[in-house]
Amino acid sequence: MKAVIYFFVASLLLFTTNGHAKAEKLVSLTLVDPHGLTETIRARDRLERYRAVNFLLAQPYRKVVRVYGKEKEGSLRTYITSYYPNGQVKRYLQVVNSRASGLYQEWHSSGQRKLCAQVVGGEPDVEDSSITTYLFDGPAEVWDEAGRPLALFSYQRGSLEGVVIEY
Repeated sequence: MKAVIYFFVASLLLFTTNGHAKAEKLVSLTLVDPHGLTETIRARDRLERYRAVNFLLAQPYRKVVRVYGKEKEGSLRTYITSYYPNGQVKRYLQVVNSRASGLYQEWHSSGQRKLCAQVVGGEPDVEDSSITTYLFDGPAEVWDEAGRPLALFSYQRGSLEGVVIEY
């Protein structure tokens, strides 16, 4: 039960952010357009216009990769967001030191949440082939296309653990 409460509190906090770490300094932004053309931006003045963009809202890109400056302990944080052809957000992944690590989320093409979980390892990308390498850890929740909860379950370093709750 503690895990369920922790998960909902963490979800509330995470869903109220705009999808990037405000205290960190954005050092690189890679935009992939719907045709696969890629642009990487590193100039401070050009990066500034993207600082306040909420990348968890619909965007005209296929994928956006945001790299932030190293933290005090030396970790390099990256946030990857992909989008459906209709512009709705599809997937979001936090990456630390070129390894999937942190929050992972998916949405239905309608914009409704689909999955929210934590990862502690795996390839640092949101492509289907990379997702199969993720090492999930902790509580995970799944929703249907109408936004109704389908299941709540927990992982321990990649293995299902405990009781699975299906709604």
